[in-house]
Amino acid sequence: MFQILLVESPSSIGMFFFFLISMGILIFLAVNYNQFIKDAENMSITKRRELKAIKTKFLNSYGRKDTADERKFAINEQINVEVFVDKSINRLKFCGLKVNTWRFLSGQSLLISIIFAGLGVFRGILAKMTIREISPFYLIAFLELYIFFSVVSICDYEGKDKLLRLTIIEYIENHMVNRIQVAKAFQAEEKVFQILEEEQRKKNTFSKEMEEELDSLLQEFFI
Repeated sequence: MFQILLVESPSSIGMFFFFLISMGILIFLAVNYNQFIKDAENMSITKRRELKAIKTKFLNSYGRKDTADERKFAINEQINVEVFVDKSINRLKFCGLKVNTWRFLSGQSLLISIIFAGLGVFRGILAKMTIREISPFYLIAFLELYIFFSVVSICDYEGKDKLLRLTIIEYIENHMVNRIQVAKAFQAEEKVFQILEEEQRKKNTFSKEMEEELDSLLQEFFI
């Protein structure tokens, strides 16, 4: 029954080869997602370049140190953490390619595998083989589809996306936003002190001028 796989070996090799590529990409994504989520849970000490870039970009976008005084921060009024994290995850790359690109490649590899199975069926029909003789290509094609969608369901990439998003949002809101808000409060407090000092200086200057004018009037009176 499975002799056709040997007879149509080019179709069989292409079918299995591209199916293995598709499965390899799915496993690659699952492993990288798990590692990325694990690193995101320790973002404060992570060495992963992508997560460090997210932290740096967030500080550059919502709070950056002033070159004139390191204690001062130039801070935007609104901090939309969710939108920022969504954009960062959409730009997430593994080995130079975006996650959506890897998923697309996995699906296309499966499609090519099915095309090779169809090619084997077509060649079998040209060779006047019976339905029973070419049925292995049908069976393997359906089995590949079943395995593919089962792996996608088990890996739950959508769930991993949500978990990664929530993990990064939690870190930013609990650590980085608080730092920026504290810096903002410090900056506002420092500005108040500067205003008070300026008013006190003006007051002292005015008092000194009044004192000098009074001394001048007294001298003229006694003279």
